[in-house]
Amino acid sequence: TGNQDTIQIVTLPTNAILYYNGVAVTAGQIIPNYNPDSLTIDPNDGSITVTFEFAEVDAAGQTSAAALVTMPFGTIGISGNVFDDANGLTDNTVNGTGTDAGGLVAVLVNSAGNVVANATVAANGTYSFATVDPGTYTVVLTTAGGTVGQPAPAASLPAGWVNTGENNGAGVGDDGTVDGTSASITLTTTSVTNVNFGIEQPPVADPATAASQVNPGGTTQVTVPVLTGSDPEQGTFPGTGNQDTIQIVTLPTNAIL
Repeated sequence: TGNQDTIQIVTLPTNAILYYNGVAVTAGQIIPNYNPDSLTIDPNDGSITVTFEFAEVDAAGQTSAAALVTMPFGTIGISGNVFDDANGLTDNTVNGTGTDAGGLVAVLVNSAGNVVANATVAANGTYSFATVDPGTYTVVLTTAGGTVGQPAPAASLPAGWVNTGENNGAGVGDDGTVDGTSASITLTTTSVTNVNFGIEQPPVADPATAASQVNPGGTTQVTVPVLTGSDPEQGTFPGTGNQDTIQIVTLPTNAIL
């Protein structure tokens, strides 16, 4: 209190710009009446450690040995998973086995609806945006990504895949709309993880044709050929242990099923 503190900036950081009163500092610069609130730094982007040296200068003009100032800077980001979610939202949870479905890109979109970055989904279904500025975002799951600075592309999946749900968080719940786009993400000072997507491969029904037979006439019922199908996640139907569920899509016009 009351000290007229004078310092000297001995060395400058190599990965940042040091300012005093908004003016870039030079190496060896002496700063009389040093005000701590006026010394600021603009670090380069990314996870880095900034260092520089300063010395104290006394009233006789004598300078201390240089002291090192160390300022570590981290980054915040957004990450998540793409799951082959075989049971969809029947358990009210976006989960399953990680997958890239043969080629997917997560697109980070800002609150203005423009692309900020693209992240390739790894074979195990994980993706990550390692360095993201604080703000409000969504993530869109696509097959080709988007152009940075341009409007976000529509959500899309490889042929043979469908969306089953999205949820920001690893627990129970979903964002309410199955569309390949996450709910809003607010990024402040802490990274956001588990911005998750569920997708799956729908089942296939096999055509069935019975051998020609004599029409029994009247109201006699005839057994229908076995209806079969398959599902990439659940195997062949009907099969041992399979819980086979079918839907009758259309009815015959000349018979009663």
